Parts: sequence; structure tokens; C-alpha cells
Amino acid sequence: MDQATGAIIQPNLVANKFIHFTADNIDILDETLDGKNTFYATQMATWQRGQTADAELQMLEPATRHTLVVPDVLQNLYPVNVNPSTSEPLFTTPTDKAWFTKPETDSECVKQAQATDMAFFLRRQDSDKKHSWTVFNQSVSSEEPEQTAAGYLPIILAPAHELETLNTVVKRCMAISSHFDQQYTVITVDQALYCKLMELKWSFEEYQEKLIPRLGGLLLC
Repeated sequence: MDQATGAIIQPNLVANKFIHFTADNIDILDETLDGKNTFYATQMATWQRGQTADAELQMLEPATRHTLVVPDVLQNLYPVNVNPSTSEPLFTTPTDKAWFTKPETDSECVKQAQATDMAFFLRRQDSDKKHSWTVFNQSVSSEEPEQTAAGYLPIILAPAHELETLNTVVKRCMAISSHFDQQYTVITVDQALYCKLMELKWSFEEYQEKLIPRLGGLLLC
């Protein structure tokens, strides 16, 4: 554990392989009328391709303690002073709106992607089992990627949608990336967190250069 940031370097992470991070909220009984017995926390996870990445886990020995001692630094949040109304992206080159509106019909890559999307849509309409895009993509893919080694980081006992919590997530993920000399930190979050994560990216120069937020649907708990 990094005593300065509270980042945990998991034993199944290896050098020279890309590390991808995800973060999600854990909400329990969040729709109760009185708000009692609710629980809000933030879960982080790491993902790395390669079967050998799990080898170090076989060497771990059971703890001798009967109670779990959680270091205080794990629950320390990084304060952040960001005004969402003033956060906006900075472009080094002018943005051409045609990039987003002009169809690239001559591109074979675009044609293949459009055909795959349409095949997925039609297959869902004619199937009793409504499989997800991931299941469909796996069934039609001819590639055999390496096994992914996953690892859960200690949860943060604070709601994920708060900027201070997200800032802590970014700091810890960046600390892990830096430990393995990884230049960029890629974090995938759901739609509720993505907009706030972008506000952080737009507000800090370090994040603009090194942080890459990705929008995706996931469930970590």
C-alpha cells in the first residue's frame, strides 16, 4: 500500500502489461422511505490481460488476525474545488463538427461495424433470449484473447457520485499506473459517473494529459 495515496498495488498485477481500471457505486437500500440502514460506497477494480498475472495469488498465505484492521489512509478523501458550471474542455486544435456528422461510407471499418450492429439488432428481435452485446460479440468473434486477471481494490466508504470520491479514485488509479510506468490511466464508469469524471478531467492539467475516462455499463458489486 502506498502510504501517501492509499493506493493498493495488487499482487496479481505485473509490469509491462496494460492495466485498465473500473469504478462503480455500491448502493444498498437506497430507496427506503426513512433512509435508515442505507449503505453507499465506491468499488474500484483492476483488469489486466494475461494468465500469468494470477500466479502471485497462489503464493499468498492466510492472515493470522481474527479482525480486519483497515488503515485510516484508505478512507481519506482528496478534497477538490471544482465549479461544474465553469468546467469545459480545452482543445489544442479546432473541432470540426463534420467529424461527428459526415458518414464515412468509404471506410471498410465503418461498414463492418454498421453491419455487425445491424446483425446484433436483428438477432435480438428474433430470439427468445435477449443476450447482451458482449455475449453476441463473443459468439461471432474469431479471436481468442488472453485470459483477463481481475482484482478488486478496497472499497471507499463514500458515495461514488461525489467529486471528492471520484478525485480519490483518480488519484489512486494514477498512483498504480505510475508504479508500473504506465503513461495513461484509463477508467471506465457508468453514465452517472462519467459526466462528473469529465468535469474533473477538464479542471486539472494533469488529468487532461493522463486521464482517459471511458463510458460503459458495468456492475462491480
